[in-house]
Amino acid sequence: MTAPPITAPKRERTRRNRLRKKKRELAERVITFAKDDRDGRKDTRERRLQLQAKLRMWQERVENLPWPDASNVALPDIATASLIAQDSLHNAVLSSRPAVTSKAVSPGGEDSQDLIDDLLDAQFFVEHDGEKTIEDMAQNFVEEGHTQVLVTWVREKRSITDVRVLSRLPFEVEPAQWFLEQIGKHFTQVPVHREDEDGWDWRIEEEDGHVSVKFYTRPKDGKIEMLIKRDVVVHDGPLPIVYEYDRCLYPPRSKNLQPPTPKNPGGAPHVIFVDRPTVDEVKRLQRSGFYDLIGPKDIKKIEKAAMDRTEDDEERQKDAFQGVDDETPIKETSQTRVTRFLCFDRFDLDGDGLDEDVCFWVLKEGGWLLKARPMTELYPTKDGRRPIAEAAFLPEAGRREGISLPEFQEALHDISKATFDQMVDSGTLANTPFGFYDPTGNMKPDVITIYPGDLYPMRNPRQNVHYPTFAAQSQTFGINLMTLVDKMDQRLTVFSNELNTGQVPKGRASALRNVGSIDRIQQAGEARPERVLRRFFTALKQMFSLMHEFNGFLMPPEKQFTLVGYTRPHQNPYRKVTASQVNRGFVFDFTANVKNASRGAAFEQLQQAMGLTIQALPVEMGITQPENVYRLLFDALRKIGLNEPQRYISEPTPASNLPTILAEEAIANLLMEQAPFGEPLEGAQPHLEKLIEFERDDEQFAAMTRRGAQMFKIYAEEVARKAQEEKQLAAQAAQADQFGNPVGPSGPRQPQAPAPVDEGNPPVQGAELLNEELQEGGG
Repeated sequence: MTAPPITAPKRERTRRNRLRKKKRELAERVITFAKDDRDGRKDTRERRLQLQAKLRMWQERVENLPWPDASNVALPDIATASLIAQDSLHNAVLSSRPAVTSKAVSPGGEDSQDLIDDLLDAQFFVEHDGEKTIEDMAQNFVEEGHTQVLVTWVREKRSITDVRVLSRLPFEVEPAQWFLEQIGKHFTQVPVHREDEDGWDWRIEEEDGHVSVKFYTRPKDGKIEMLIKRDVVVHDGPLPIVYEYDRCLYPPRSKNLQPPTPKNPGGAPHVIFVDRPTVDEVKRLQRSGFYDLIGPKDIKKIEKAAMDRTEDDEERQKDAFQGVDDETPIKETSQTRVTRFLCFDRFDLDGDGLDEDVCFWVLKEGGWLLKARPMTELYPTKDGRRPIAEAAFLPEAGRREGISLPEFQEALHDISKATFDQMVDSGTLANTPFGFYDPTGNMKPDVITIYPGDLYPMRNPRQNVHYPTFAAQSQTFGINLMTLVDKMDQRLTVFSNELNTGQVPKGRASALRNVGSIDRIQQAGEARPERVLRRFFTALKQMFSLMHEFNGFLMPPEKQFTLVGYTRPHQNPYRKVTASQVNRGFVFDFTANVKNASRGAAFEQLQQAMGLTIQALPVEMGITQPENVYRLLFDALRKIGLNEPQRYISEPTPASNLPTILAEEAIANLLMEQAPFGEPLEGAQPHLEKLIEFERDDEQFAAMTRRGAQMFKIYAEEVARKAQEEKQLAAQAAQADQFGNPVGPSGPRQPQAPAPVDEGNPPVQGAELLNEELQEGGG
C-alpha cells in the first residue's frame, strides 16, 4: 500500500469576490434607489428652493406687479434670524472647547479622559478644519432643518518635490561617488539604490515608502540641482464631511439614517451620499487599489463620460438666481466631473441568505460599480452603526426631516413683504400722483415730465387739471401691521428675541435692568434655545464618538499631536497617546449651554463662581484652594478673549502641577523607603494630623526602617509648613471678611476709591417713562 503524496501547504489565498458577475446589477440597484428617493421629494425640493430664494433675498422680476418697476423689496428678516442662530451655535462650540468630553466607563480610565478629549479636539480643530465643519453644520441645521455628517477615515498622500542647489560637480571625483556623498549629507542610515548606470538617479528606502532622488546640471552656472520627490501623508485620521439636503438621499418616512433593527424600527433601509469627483480622483483611487472592481480599460471609458445633468433642475435654477453659467463644457478630460454614489445598504454579500450592512461605491455615468465591502470592514464600530451623525432643528414626529427656522418665518415674511410693498407703492402714489385734465381745455394731451422749479404755461390750471389727494391711513395701517408682525416674529424665533438675549422687553420696565433681574430673565427665556442647542450638540456627540471608535481600530500604536488655540492650566501642548489608552471604554457628553453662546454671559457665570468660592469661609475651611482660584482666573481671562492667560497670571505655587496624594498613600511609600510625590489631597492640616497619629502608634511606626523614619521626618516637616501657610491664608480671609476687604498675598488691602453711588435712574429704551408717576392721570 502506497502512502499518499505529501503536498506543501498553501502559501497564498486571495479573497474571492462574489460580486464581479453582479457589478452591473448592483450599480443599477443603487442608481434606481437614488432616482426613486429624489423623485419622492420632488415637491419638497421645489418648495425649499423658493424658501432659499427668500432667505438669500434673491429678486426675480414678477410680471403681475401693479405697474412696471413697482415695489419688490427683499426683506432681510429671515437672513437676520438665521445668522443670529448660526452665530450662537458656532460660538457655543468654540467657547466650550473641548466641545465634547469623555467619561471612562470602567475604573482605571479616569487618567486618560483629558488625553482623549485633547486628542479628539486636535484631530477636529488642528488636523482638520473644524471651524468650517461647525459652520457648515450650523447652516444646514438652521436653514435646512437638519444636519448630517459622514465620519470616515482618510489616509491621503501627496507627491512633494524638493529642489536643493549644490555646488558644481568636481572634475577629479566620479559623479556617482560624489552624488552618493551628497545623499549621505541629507539622509542618514537609509538604504540607497542606484537607478541608472551613470549614477544620476537614485532610490532611497524609508519607513513610509521610497524617495526618488535625481541630479541635474543647471545650464546657466553649471551647479547641480538635487530633486527629491517623495509621497507625504497629508492626512491620516478621522474626517467628518458635512452633506447638504440634496446630497443625502434616503427613503421617505425614515426616522433616522441608521439601519432598521428591532432597536431602531424607523431606520432607513439605505442611505446614499452624492459626490461630484473629478475623473483624476477616480483614476488615482483605482490605481491605489481602493476601487478594485474597475481596471485601466474601464478608466478610459469613464474619461469619455460627461456628468449627467438630467436631475439638476434645481441646481440650474440656483445658477440662474446667482447669475452663474455652469453649462460650459470642460476641455481637460482629467477635470471632468462625474456623479458618485456612496450607498449604505442591506444586502446578502456572502450568500448565506441574510442581509448584511454593506457599502457600495457607484458611478452614475455608465453604471460602474467601483467597490463593495461589508460596512464594518471600512467603518469599524463596536455596535455596527452607520458612520453618520445627525440632528434636527425642530424634530417632527415620525419624520427625519426637521422644521427649519426659515420655514417658521416664511408666513410672517410674506405678510411683511406684502405690507412693505404696499407702503412703498402708497408713498410713490402720494409723492408722484396721477392726475386728471379737461380734454376741452387748452392743455395738450402729452406726458409732462415734472422737474423741481419748472413752470408750465396753462390758462386755467385749477379748473383744467386735478390731482387726487391720497390719505395717509395706509401708511399708519402698514406701520401698525409691521409692528404686530415683528412682535410675533420675536416670539417665534429662537435666538433673536429679547428674552433669549438677556434684554428686557420694550415698555415701562427700566427698573428691571439690574444684574439679578437680567440673570433671571435669561433663565426664564432660555428654555427653547437650550433644547435647540442640545440637539445640535447631540450631533457633535455622535460625531466625536465615531471618531473615537475609529481611533481605537485604525490609529497607529502611538500618535503625537499638538494642541493649538486651546490649553488647560499647566498643560503641555505637545501630547502623545497610545492605542492602549484609546481602547479603554468611554462615553461622551457635553457641558455647553445657552450662556456659552455669549462670551459676556459665560464671563458673568465665572464672576458668579468667583463670588461664591473666593470668600472667607470657603478659604478658611480649605474648600477653596489657591489652585482653584488660579483655574477660575485662567478661564475668566480665556472668556474675555485672551488665548494665553499664563502671560498675565502665574501659578500660586510651584507644586500646583503635582498630582494629589492621600496620607495613607504617603505612609505606604515611606514604608517602602520611597519619597511621597504629590500635594495633600485632603488638605495640609488633615494630612499632617494623620501623619502624627501614625507616628504615635508605636507598633505601626516600628515597622518603618531607619532610612524611612528619616524620610518621614523630612516629609512631616514639609507638610507642617504647608499647614502653617494654609492657616495664615485663612486668617487673612477672616480679617478681610471682618473689614470687607479683599484677600491678597500680603494681607488685606484698603479700597483705592469710595464705592460708586447711584447717580440717577437706569437707562431707558424707546417708549418708556423715566418715572412711572409721570404717565397720564398720575398724581
